[in-house]
Amino acid sequence: MAEFDPSEAPRKKLWKKLSAPGTVSNFLDTVAEAGMALHLRRAGAAVQLEVPFDSEDPNSKDADIVVTIGDKRVWLDVISIEPEEELFVPDCPFPARSVPDIIDGFARSASAKYRKKFRDAVKAGQADCVGVLMCIIKSEELFIPFLPYMMTGEPMPPAPTSLWEKHPHLDIVWIHTLRKSPESALLFANKVITWQRPSPPFKGCVPMGTQHDQDLAIVALQAAYQGQKEIGLFYHLKVAETLVSLAARLSVSLHRTTDSFVSWAEELYGQMVGEVEADEAKGQDPRAGMPGIPAAGEKHELLITMKPDPDIWAKVSDALGPTTSAEMAERRAGTLLATAVKTWVLCRLDRESLMNTACHSHDEVKRLAAELSRPA
Repeated sequence: MAEFDPSEAPRKKLWKKLSAPGTVSNFLDTVAEAGMALHLRRAGAAVQLEVPFDSEDPNSKDADIVVTIGDKRVWLDVISIEPEEELFVPDCPFPARSVPDIIDGFARSASAKYRKKFRDAVKAGQADCVGVLMCIIKSEELFIPFLPYMMTGEPMPPAPTSLWEKHPHLDIVWIHTLRKSPESALLFANKVITWQRPSPPFKGCVPMGTQHDQDLAIVALQAAYQGQKEIGLFYHLKVAETLVSLAARLSVSLHRTTDSFVSWAEELYGQMVGEVEADEAKGQDPRAGMPGIPAAGEKHELLITMKPDPDIWAKVSDALGPTTSAEMAERRAGTLLATAVKTWVLCRLDRESLMNTACHSHDEVKRLAAELSRPA
């Protein structure tokens, strides 16, 4: 309490929560809220606790924490989650739950809290930026399957795409635990996984088909455009050419033929033209926010090199990390190729130039692979 003024942390509400009859679990929920509030305060944020969505309604729900950034308010709720199933079972030294299973469990918990606390406020226009902060101090063993990510520095798995699609204005989800501060006995939040609503540079480039990994497409696009100040038609083309080449590399590793890769690209071209036309039929502009795209029917000269850009290649490869299985390679190849083709279509480039680029890229990767495997 000493960390906050009464105007920032209403004493009566907090004491009521701490002293409410119930289980130790309820007490820990409030401890988790306090730990996160202290973390945000120590980070320099303007923090208020127990803020109602409608200050004039005595029955209004409230957010545990509100952070004010400029003229924007971020409404946050803290929950202390428990495991849905035991991580370890008798007579088995390995975790009984996989990383994807645990990730889905985190997403379900965030979804449940959103529906309970934020859905009505968002609909009423009382909150336009909300977040769920999940503390797992009751079940820290859930972090064990994530140790390889922590030890290698590899990015943590992203949230399921549906979490953002089904929950408007849910912009952030944190999974954290609590740790004692070296200089005091207070518990502070220690973030382990941070999910933020994806905001790719050009959302229209992301393929929407369920057979594609939209999270992967977003990561690839964010990496490709990261740090690029001058973005125009030529740069969009370089991104597309590089993604085609990355997809070709994976295709060759799967022993696909060049003809099958080109046919794959041609099939995706038709699919992406359909996606773009469907958006336009709904009155949407799939090229909105995409600088340098010529108007329909406008002539333009553009040199298609059929070569990847080394800088874009490095940024995307680093962001995606290693490919560890044939199944992963297949999915990545399809998603990268689909993202490249969608960009190609949005740039108003023709089918023939795409087919030529796909053919050249695949043949070039095969040639390089053959040279590398040739004995010295």
